[in-house]
Amino acid sequence: LVSVASGRTTTGGAPLPRGPAGPARFVQFGTVPSSRPLPASVLLPFLPEDRRRALANGADLPDPDEGTALFADLSGFTALTGVLADAYGPRRGAEELTRHLTRTYDALIHEVHARHGSVIGFSGDAITCWFGGDDGRAAIDAAHAMQRAMAGLPPVEVRGRGADELGLKVAAVHGTVRRFAVGDPAVQR
Repeated sequence: LVSVASGRTTTGGAPLPRGPAGPARFVQFGTVPSSRPLPASVLLPFLPEDRRRALANGADLPDPDEGTALFADLSGFTALTGVLADAYGPRRGAEELTRHLTRTYDALIHEVHARHGSVIGFSGDAITCWFGGDDGRAAIDAAHAMQRAMAGLPPVEVRGRGADELGLKVAAVHGTVRRFAVGDPAVQR
């Protein structure tokens, strides 16, 4: 089990092993049928960019940190869920929704990463991003780029209905934050 506490990613309470080239390439991750450790690269897609950089450098995330938080909420996906289920049935509708959501998130996340931001959370059809050390300009630039990326995506074609357009609402706030693990550390192990 991998957990995050005190600014360091750990495996079962122990720090990630380091070698001469940085963190180990393999990490024991839960119980694997083959009893072999999984490659650390399996975990990377689930770690925010700033956490990855900190791990690669053997550093903690700054606490407290100053920067800009950006919250982006997709509009139209909730209604689209029902439309796709009605048009294609629950299984294929869910597959179509996942395909469109993945395409959309890929475009949005690209714009965040291009401006050195990190996606730190997903909540339904919304993402929360952090731009550490930012005075607000990078986050606002990302917000505009995300809007342009949305405008460049093709509409969602639904059989028997035509096309549905999706939208994006974005908010940003600048200030000092603290990031830490919430909950009982014993449960996190």
